[in-house]
Amino acid sequence: MKIPISKYTCIPFVLFVLLFNCTEGEEEVLQNDELIFSDSYQIKIPGYQYYDNEGNLFLVRGDTSYQAVYPDTLNNKPSFVWDSIGLKIITVAIFTSPIIVENDQIMNVEDIVWEWHSGMDFGKEGYVQFIEGKNVIQGEITNTVTPLQEAKYYWGVWAWNSTGKKILYSSRQLGFYVLN
Repeated sequence: MKIPISKYTCIPFVLFVLLFNCTEGEEEVLQNDELIFSDSYQIKIPGYQYYDNEGNLFLVRGDTSYQAVYPDTLNNKPSFVWDSIGLKIITVAIFTSPIIVENDQIMNVEDIVWEWHSGMDFGKEGYVQFIEGKNVIQGEITNTVTPLQEAKYYWGVWAWNSTGKKILYSSRQLGFYVLN
């Protein structure tokens, strides 16, 4: 008995072979120039609010403030919120000047004044309070955390793959001003 094969029966197989051969060995290169690391997927920072110990309310506009003329005004111990992405190796950092990245490396690490990462004892992916991080002095994380001085700062979030070798996700760089 002969099984009839139409010319349309082979199309799915041919498409599969073509797609497999075209993508094999190629790594997707992203170009998200708005993000801290342009070759990454976006970590979204929603608008949120938090209270300090005295009951003062602070509003953070999140990604909506990305290109705003004026930054958010926060206290000297801000809280940081972002959409959870489920990766295990993640960092939040505060800089004294805009973050400079070249070839997937932060060039101005000396401008980092505070950092939290997922290996620390406190904080959780998606929400970190300032007191859960640590000061950074001359590129080294200290064992202390002191309130920020009155100034303009920049912050962002980024996350690595499970081996810690490639940054897969990053946020936009956001600015804020501390008013003491």
